[in-house]
Amino acid sequence: MYLSREEELSKLLNLVDSIEYNIIKIKEFINYENIYNTKSLNNKTIKLIEDINIQIKENKESVNELRFPFLLFIVGSGNYGKSTLINALLNQEKVKTGDLPNTWKLDLFIKSEIEKLQITYEDESKVTKSLKEGNRLLEEEEDKFKESKRKVAKMVNEYKSLNNRDINILKKYKKEQEEKYLYKSKIIQIKYFIKKWNTR
Repeated sequence: MYLSREEELSKLLNLVDSIEYNIIKIKEFINYENIYNTKSLNNKTIKLIEDINIQIKENKESVNELRFPFLLFIVGSGNYGKSTLINALLNQEKVKTGDLPNTWKLDLFIKSEIEKLQITYEDESKVTKSLKEGNRLLEEEEDKFKESKRKVAKMVNEYKSLNNRDINILKKYKKEQEEKYLYKSKIIQIKYFIKKWNTR
């Protein structure tokens, strides 16, 4: 049965320490045998003990690294379920999901005693808000984007109705209008500081 991350780590380190202690005892015994007995131990046995000792040290270093926080990157194309996966990992809905791709910013999730949301803009300025206020601001940014997208779609339809039905011309016109009118948020990164964390 899985306990907390800290308890599992402690159990693992205790196991490694126990193996390491037994290897030290075996090495002491080998030295005793080599010194006081006329028959020396087989070289293969000594080499095996040394190899095990090296592996233990390497594994202990790896286990100790688990004490420190790590980053899990979830990357992929827009609208392919990254936000849904993040919400499932957190066991709560923190990232908005829907038809609109949510890839215009970088989202970071950090365990914290104080829940808040930190917004970073293109000019590297930062604003800290409550989760509720921050999510409201993000919704406003999404609304601005949707509104600008509707405006571009309307312009393309009007252009198309003027008998400009050539697909290549329409694509070029749409791209030009998107470059001019499609809303681009100045927000580049969001840090979610979350207290409740899925520990299952």
